[in-house]
Amino acid sequence: MGEGESDAGSGGTMALPQGDLRLLESDVAKRLLTSSIPARFAYTARDGTPRVVPTWFHWTGDELVMPTFLSAPHVRHAAARLGALRANRDVAITIDTEGFPPEVLLFRGRVSPTSPTSISRGRGWRASRYAPPGSGSSTSRRGSPVAWVA
Repeated sequence: MGEGESDAGSGGTMALPQGDLRLLESDVAKRLLTSSIPARFAYTARDGTPRVVPTWFHWTGDELVMPTFLSAPHVRHAAARLGALRANRDVAITIDTEGFPPEVLLFRGRVSPTSPTSISRGRGWRASRYAPPGSGSSTSRRGSPVAWVA
Protein backbone atom coordinates (compact mmCIF):
# COMPACT_ATOMS: atom_id res chain seq x y z
CA MET A 1 0.00 0.00 0.00
CA GLY A 2 1.15 3.48 -0.76
CA GLU A 3 1.35 6.27 1.75
CA GLY A 4 -2.10 7.55 2.75
CA GLU A 5 -3.91 4.39 1.62
CA SER A 6 -5.62 1.74 3.67
CA ASP A 7 -7.10 -1.55 2.61
CA ALA A 8 -10.77 -1.02 1.73
CA GLY A 9 -11.42 -4.64 2.70
CA SER A 10 -10.34 -3.94 6.28
CA GLY A 11 -13.14 -1.43 6.78
CA GLY A 12 -10.90 1.53 6.04
CA THR A 13 -11.25 3.83 3.10
CA MET A 14 -8.77 4.42 0.34
CA ALA A 15 -7.41 7.95 0.51
CA LEU A 16 -6.33 8.46 -3.07
CA PRO A 17 -5.45 11.85 -4.45
CA GLN A 18 -8.01 13.67 -6.56
CA GLY A 19 -7.61 12.71 -10.21
CA ASP A 20 -6.17 9.26 -9.48
CA LEU A 21 -7.82 6.86 -11.94
CA ARG A 22 -7.90 4.15 -9.25
CA LEU A 23 -10.82 6.09 -7.76
CA LEU A 24 -12.93 4.61 -10.58
CA GLU A 25 -12.41 1.20 -8.95
CA SER A 26 -14.16 2.26 -5.72
CA ASP A 27 -17.55 0.83 -4.78
CA VAL A 28 -19.13 4.29 -4.98
CA ALA A 29 -17.77 4.92 -8.49
CA LYS A 30 -18.86 1.48 -9.72
CA ARG A 31 -22.35 2.00 -8.28
CA LEU A 32 -22.73 5.48 -9.81
CA LEU A 33 -21.33 4.44 -13.21
CA THR A 34 -23.91 1.65 -13.50
CA SER A 35 -26.81 3.65 -12.07
CA SER A 36 -29.73 5.15 -13.97
CA ILE A 37 -28.98 8.58 -12.49
CA PRO A 38 -28.48 11.07 -15.33
CA ALA A 39 -25.09 12.74 -15.39
CA ARG A 40 -24.91 16.52 -15.18
CA PHE A 41 -22.81 17.80 -18.02
CA ALA A 42 -21.27 21.29 -17.73
CA TYR A 43 -19.72 23.09 -20.67
CA THR A 44 -19.29 26.60 -22.07
CA ALA A 45 -21.72 27.72 -24.77
CA ARG A 46 -20.53 29.59 -27.85
CA ASP A 47 -21.62 32.89 -26.29
CA GLY A 48 -19.26 32.22 -23.35
CA THR A 49 -21.95 31.47 -20.77
CA PRO A 50 -21.90 28.28 -18.69
CA ARG A 51 -24.41 25.51 -19.33
CA VAL A 52 -25.35 22.43 -17.31
CA VAL A 53 -27.58 19.78 -18.85
CA PRO A 54 -28.73 16.39 -17.59
CA THR A 55 -27.67 13.60 -19.93
CA TRP A 56 -27.74 9.84 -20.24
CA PHE A 57 -24.34 8.20 -20.21
CA HIS A 58 -22.59 4.90 -20.65
CA TRP A 59 -19.32 3.86 -19.01
CA THR A 60 -17.34 1.64 -21.40
CA GLY A 61 -14.68 0.80 -18.83
CA ASP A 62 -12.33 3.25 -20.54
CA GLU A 63 -14.43 6.31 -21.28
CA LEU A 64 -17.68 7.97 -20.32
CA VAL A 65 -19.79 8.42 -23.45
CA MET A 66 -22.98 10.42 -23.81
CA PRO A 67 -25.39 10.50 -26.74
CA THR A 68 -26.40 13.83 -28.21
CA PHE A 69 -29.49 13.22 -30.31
CA LEU A 70 -29.53 15.11 -33.59
CA SER A 71 -33.05 14.06 -34.53
CA ALA A 72 -35.61 11.74 -32.96
CA PRO A 73 -39.28 11.87 -31.97
CA HIS A 74 -38.36 13.61 -28.69
CA VAL A 75 -35.92 16.16 -30.22
CA ARG A 76 -37.31 19.57 -31.20
CA HIS A 77 -34.02 20.82 -32.67
CA ALA A 78 -30.50 19.46 -32.91
CA ALA A 79 -28.34 20.14 -29.87
CA ALA A 80 -26.28 23.31 -30.17
CA ARG A 81 -23.81 21.88 -27.69
CA LEU A 82 -21.92 19.99 -30.41
CA GLY A 83 -20.68 23.21 -32.00
CA ALA A 84 -19.86 24.60 -28.57
CA LEU A 85 -17.93 21.44 -27.66
CA ARG A 86 -15.96 21.54 -30.88
CA ALA A 87 -15.00 25.15 -30.08
CA ASN A 88 -14.19 24.53 -26.39
CA ARG A 89 -13.68 20.90 -25.34
CA ASP A 90 -13.29 21.60 -21.59
CA VAL A 91 -16.12 20.09 -19.52
CA ALA A 92 -17.10 18.92 -16.06
CA ILE A 93 -19.44 15.99 -15.47
CA THR A 94 -20.95 14.84 -12.20
CA ILE A 95 -23.01 11.81 -11.28
CA ASP A 96 -24.39 12.18 -7.78
CA THR A 97 -27.12 11.04 -5.43
CA GLU A 98 -29.78 13.04 -3.61
CA GLY A 99 -29.35 11.39 -0.20
CA PHE A 100 -27.20 12.61 2.64
CA PRO A 101 -24.33 12.37 2.61
CA PRO A 102 -24.32 12.51 -1.18
CA GLU A 103 -22.25 10.11 -3.22
CA VAL A 104 -20.46 12.04 -5.94
CA LEU A 105 -18.33 11.14 -8.92
CA LEU A 106 -16.82 14.14 -10.71
CA PHE A 107 -14.99 14.12 -14.04
CA ARG A 108 -13.14 17.11 -15.47
CA GLY A 109 -11.32 17.16 -18.75
CA ARG A 110 -11.64 17.51 -22.49
CA VAL A 111 -14.23 15.77 -24.66
CA SER A 112 -14.07 14.38 -28.18
CA PRO A 113 -17.37 14.79 -30.04
CA THR A 114 -17.82 12.20 -32.81
CA SER A 115 -19.41 12.44 -36.19
CA PRO A 116 -23.10 11.52 -36.30
CA THR A 117 -23.85 7.81 -36.20
CA SER A 118 -26.82 5.62 -35.35
CA ILE A 119 -27.71 5.01 -31.73
CA SER A 120 -27.98 1.28 -32.46
CA ARG A 121 -24.19 1.33 -32.98
CA GLY A 122 -23.65 3.10 -29.68
CA ARG A 123 -20.78 1.50 -27.82
CA GLY A 124 -22.94 -0.82 -25.72
CA TRP A 125 -25.63 1.80 -25.25
CA ARG A 126 -29.00 0.82 -23.71
CA ALA A 127 -31.73 3.47 -23.54
CA SER A 128 -33.79 1.01 -21.47
CA ARG A 129 -31.45 1.78 -18.57
CA TYR A 130 -33.14 5.18 -18.26
CA ALA A 131 -36.60 4.65 -19.79
CA PRO A 132 -39.45 3.40 -17.62
CA PRO A 133 -40.61 -0.15 -18.42
CA GLY A 134 -43.28 -0.22 -21.11
CA SER A 135 -42.54 3.31 -22.34
CA GLY A 136 -41.21 2.12 -25.69
CA SER A 137 -38.28 4.50 -25.29
CA SER A 138 -35.74 1.71 -25.46
CA THR A 139 -36.70 1.00 -29.05
CA SER A 140 -38.18 4.27 -30.32
CA ARG A 141 -34.76 5.90 -30.51
CA ARG A 142 -33.00 3.00 -32.25
CA GLY A 143 -31.61 4.27 -35.52
CA SER A 144 -31.95 7.92 -34.46
CA PRO A 145 -28.88 9.90 -35.52
CA VAL A 146 -26.65 10.86 -32.60
CA ALA A 147 -23.22 12.24 -32.00
CA TRP A 148 -21.28 10.65 -29.17
CA VAL A 149 -19.39 12.78 -26.68
CA ALA A 150 -16.55 10.94 -24.98
